[in-house]
Amino acid sequence: MIADEMDKTFCGKCEEKWRQAEELCLVEYRGQPTVMLEDNDSTDGYVGAVLFSVYYIPSESRSVQSRLIFSLKRLAQRRACRFAAHVLAEMIKSEASFMCCGEETKKSAVITWIPRSSTAITEYGFDHMERVARQLSEELGVEYLPLLGRTRFAFEQKSLSVDERYQNAENTLYFNGKYHISGKDIILIDDIMTSGASVHRAAKLLLAAGARQVVTAVIARSEDAQDS
Repeated sequence: MIADEMDKTFCGKCEEKWRQAEELCLVEYRGQPTVMLEDNDSTDGYVGAVLFSVYYIPSESRSVQSRLIFSLKRLAQRRACRFAAHVLAEMIKSEASFMCCGEETKKSAVITWIPRSSTAITEYGFDHMERVARQLSEELGVEYLPLLGRTRFAFEQKSLSVDERYQNAENTLYFNGKYHISGKDIILIDDIMTSGASVHRAAKLLLAAGARQVVTAVIARSEDAQDS
């Protein structure tokens, strides 16, 4: 019926149930090269963090990855948040061994995210990765907590060189001391990894606070500092 076609919620390519799913298709998303960094020298300095299934975000602004990041960071679209959480959940369930060990083991896991700078929150009015963490918590059945914070003097990473990014992350990211995570498995999520500075700093903070391990899942990887 015409009415059914107008209310279509399934993507013809990936068959996922998302309204207007063709705009954010899992088939197209997975079509980009995947960079596996687990147990690799590339993670040197991450102090035990596992960085896996990081998707390359191409420079073409019309790509699925680019549209997804734009929808998250600028618009905070609910559909984009759900899509991003679904992609992250798939990666985590396939790569994080503790997610396959039953409900009791999952109770020791906590989802957290790298917070947005206060400047960006003031400009856009929201922290997009907090919204993704909330959706991811529902998908995985794992608690989410704001374990990390940024000082009010933090710069947006996209405006900085690689060296400045590491210094900015070192000086402004901090662990929220009101939470106790000793022995916990932490799922750390972020939108884009370019230099890895924020992930590097966050993993160090979480492990220093007593986390048993830090598993990091990133929506996209950019090789161009201007993309993040």
